[in-house]
Amino acid sequence: RPPANYSDCGSLMLCSGLRKTLRIARIRPRLPALAPRSFSTATGGGEAATSSGAAVGGESTAEQVANAAGTIEAAASSDWHMSPTWHMQTFLEFVHTSTGMPWWITIAGVTAGIRFVLFPIFVYQQRTTAKMTNLRPELEKIQQEMKDKRASGNFSAADQQYFAQKQADMFMKNNINILSMFAPFAQAPIFVTMFFGLQTIHSRFPDISTGGISWITDLSVADPYYILPITSAITMLLTIEIGSMNSPQNAMSERMKFVMRGVTLLIVPMTGSFPAAVHMYWVSSNFVSLAQIAIVKIPPIRRALSIPKILTDADRKAAKLKAPKVEIVKPKTYASNPKARK
Repeated sequence: RPPANYSDCGSLMLCSGLRKTLRIARIRPRLPALAPRSFSTATGGGEAATSSGAAVGGESTAEQVANAAGTIEAAASSDWHMSPTWHMQTFLEFVHTSTGMPWWITIAGVTAGIRFVLFPIFVYQQRTTAKMTNLRPELEKIQQEMKDKRASGNFSAADQQYFAQKQADMFMKNNINILSMFAPFAQAPIFVTMFFGLQTIHSRFPDISTGGISWITDLSVADPYYILPITSAITMLLTIEIGSMNSPQNAMSERMKFVMRGVTLLIVPMTGSFPAAVHMYWVSSNFVSLAQIAIVKIPPIRRALSIPKILTDADRKAAKLKAPKVEIVKPKTYASNPKARK
């Protein structure tokens, strides 16, 4: 199981791919059927054809095309106004105008607010990750037993059900819900909505081109100095490294961490052409992630949030040594001679 803080990386990679393969959906209503052009053939008087562009039912072809174009524009506008992206842009503009803050602070502030609202999901995710990490040795034992059973050639559907039930009982005993593993993806829709909204927000609110910071005043264009993309990659790498500190490592987690380190190096060339507004959101989100991970590493706060301590091999050995020894008391035996029963 990869560490919980990899969810931001996955969302960023998802947005990078969506940008190249998707476009914002728009309704394409079917055009009204245009009346066919009819012609009449004159047989002797040289009469002209009846309707090259003649009116059909009182409406010319040009009028039908104009009405169809209006229908398309109205339908597309209605669909756009119902999209989450439109509402996100409207909310950002409302915060910007009502507070008077520049656009780059508005984006950072809204990002921090969203992450604050999602903080309970982050805490729940940390609890589940800690519990799953502490159960890893027991789960590996069950998996090894299942592999040995398969290798023996005597593995049936009943055995499969037995091992599945054994794992389910272990999860239930430790109050772990299987669906909780998908908790990191709860923020993905918001992440994607912000991504597409900030990419096209300049088309609705052109003043974002003057709401940047020092070296990049226009947030609708890419950062020419790559400061924001590099900062985004560095903060993401720090999130991964700090999140995996003091956690037991195995071969799978080491491979995953190595892969994510490589991804952070690819982020700069892959996302360097994105508008600075998008990177402003990513950098703000990454800094909030760093703060959250650092906070839940503090033991008193961890206990207050009911996040279990992640046990290391040394902790497990110490727990075994502290386990109380069970003294076996042998029952007394009496001789058959009643005089010996004293």
